[in-house]
Amino acid sequence: MKESVKKSECFSVLMSVYIKEKPEYLDESLNSVMDLQTVKPDEVLLVEDGEITEDLKKVINKYKKKYPNILKSVPLEKNLGLGLALQKGLEECKYDLIMRMDTDDVCMPDRFEKQLKYMNEHKDTTVVGGTIGEFLYSPEEELRIKTMPLTYEDVLNYSKFRNPLNHMTVCFRKKDILEVGNYQPMLFLEDQYLWSRLLIAGKRIENMPDLLVKARIGNGFYKRRGAKNYIKGWKELQNYLYKNSFINRFQKFRNICGMYVMVYSPNWVRQIMYNKVLRRG
Repeated sequence: MKESVKKSECFSVLMSVYIKEKPEYLDESLNSVMDLQTVKPDEVLLVEDGEITEDLKKVINKYKKKYPNILKSVPLEKNLGLGLALQKGLEECKYDLIMRMDTDDVCMPDRFEKQLKYMNEHKDTTVVGGTIGEFLYSPEEELRIKTMPLTYEDVLNYSKFRNPLNHMTVCFRKKDILEVGNYQPMLFLEDQYLWSRLLIAGKRIENMPDLLVKARIGNGFYKRRGAKNYIKGWKELQNYLYKNSFINRFQKFRNICGMYVMVYSPNWVRQIMYNKVLRRG
């Protein structure tokens, strides 16, 4: 930690790993979270979502030995999926301020420092996210920048048809998340469902313009965007938003039609749509 940086309050980092993830990606991610930050986390809560490989366990044990009082793993007997894994992990987090991080992405070294400062200066903010730099194979390659709406008003409008946050960048207040029911399962949409419930409850969500995380989009990213299960979850989310008067009938129809187009388009068309239309940066 830099001597010039003073930590405003203690915080946890919430992560979840499962059997199909690559040990080298997990190692890179934990290194960025624990070794390279200008402000070190007070707790890293890592949920093991079901049985994991021995190679993944070796990486976890490596950091447990190095940070025995910081890294805490919570093994689940069976794979529950991201929503329930994060739900259980959040309940175990010791501190109210929680940073989310994915186990195959890389934090910028000053990420925690910047978000701690922001949350300390914006006491009425429940969640703050930021910009990501997308890469396919190596975080050292040229990044494709993906921004998000910054102000609460812009987030509110944007969230009526798209996810307003880069999930792996968010920092939030645990008490507010628990107040709206914590993470809940909704396949591929666990995070957007949570942000929707927060906004409907009147909680403030904002974004910083800063690049906070280098995010890996390889491993079949565009194919996953075409999974038919998206439609079921997307309809469920739109019904929830409409029922709670967050969107109107036309917006619900538009959003569902848009998802059908995305899911049933060929992979190459989906890639163009994502790069040219759906990305803000």
